[in-house]
Amino acid sequence: MVTTGARRVVLVHWDDFFLGLHRPLRPMSYVMDDLGVTTGRLLPLARRDAVDVVMPVAWQPSAPLAGLG
Repeated sequence: MVTTGARRVVLVHWDDFFLGLHRPLRPMSYVMDDLGVTTGRLLPLARRDAVDVVMPVAWQPSAPLAGLG
């Protein structure tokens, strides 16, 4: 994040895309990606470097670039 100069990271494709969108979202199986481990490593680094981390919510409007201009 620091190397690229990111001020915000938007987590995408964290959900189990083998399920239909008619079902509630859930994280991908830990065999593919352990979301708890990933966020457990990412969030402390983001806090340290003052980087926002955003995880969009399905079917909720979002503006991931708002406030960055």
